[in-house]
Amino acid sequence: MKLKRFTAPPYMTNTYCLYDTESQEGIFIDLTGDLTGIHAWLEAEKLTILASLFTHAHGDHFPQSAPAWSLKFPWYAHKNALVAFEDPTINLSEEIYGEEVVYTEVLALSDSMEQNIGKFHFEVMETPGHTAGSVCYRFGQVIFSGDTLFKESVGRTDLPTGSMVILTDSLNRMFSQWTEDFFVYPGHGPQTSMEYERRVNPYLEGKR
Repeated sequence: MKLKRFTAPPYMTNTYCLYDTESQEGIFIDLTGDLTGIHAWLEAEKLTILASLFTHAHGDHFPQSAPAWSLKFPWYAHKNALVAFEDPTINLSEEIYGEEVVYTEVLALSDSMEQNIGKFHFEVMETPGHTAGSVCYRFGQVIFSGDTLFKESVGRTDLPTGSMVILTDSLNRMFSQWTEDFFVYPGHGPQTSMEYERRVNPYLEGKR
């Protein structure tokens, strides 16, 4: 398996493509940003995308508009995030893009679900707090944490459906259940690891 990261201004949101070089198939996490450039890379690599997984439903994590190629594969998010994909007052698309953006065909995932898509096996952990329906996805030793966990920080909780109390509960659950030193790829900023965050993240002092 290989991993490609694309970072989109102005919020420096990370889109990830996890792909298998034998099958030439891949999965997106938080597809957003320069979709023209991403599509050109896909064609150069001769990759077929099987799905796009979204960690939560804020506008900087999904595209302003979806070109036809990006609708040929299913989009997934946690079932508690689907209402935000359809509600611009929650997904903040007007503030981010200057226009209301809604997506009504996103498919639902559930907490603790384990799923196979092609050669990809992943686990879903619901981690609300930054938003209702936020999730982390674990593929083997790799976690995609969205805006739940950053390097040395966590997601903000002052936006619609956010709660620091709930986020703290989510972090406690995350670090209690995922005890190995997994790699962490967040929605913004650089890669980190569970072990590093357990040691230095000021929001995780109780987990040391």
